[in-house]
Amino acid sequence: MPGFAAPLAEVAPWIQPPMGRLEPSGEHCVLVGSTRNPAMYAQEWLARVPFAFRVEGGQELRAAVAELGARFTAAASDQP
Repeated sequence: MPGFAAPLAEVAPWIQPPMGRLEPSGEHCVLVGSTRNPAMYAQEWLARVPFAFRVEGGQELRAAVAELGARFTAAASDQP
C-alpha cells in the first residue's frame, strides 16, 4: 500500500479507480487496494504519479518498486 507525501486533493487526479482508493493519513494520503500484478502496478501506475511515496505494505509490491527503481537508477548512471 503506497503512502504519498502529499495531500489527498493533490494526489487524487493521478489515481484511477482500478488502482484502489485514496484515504487521508494526517496531512498526506494512502492508496488502499490490491493487485494481482505488482510489476504492472509499479511500472504503469505508480511510476506516473509525480509525488514521493513509500510502499507501506505488501512485499511483492515493494519488490516490484525496488526493481523498477534499480532499472531507472541504472539508466541514469554514467556506467555502461
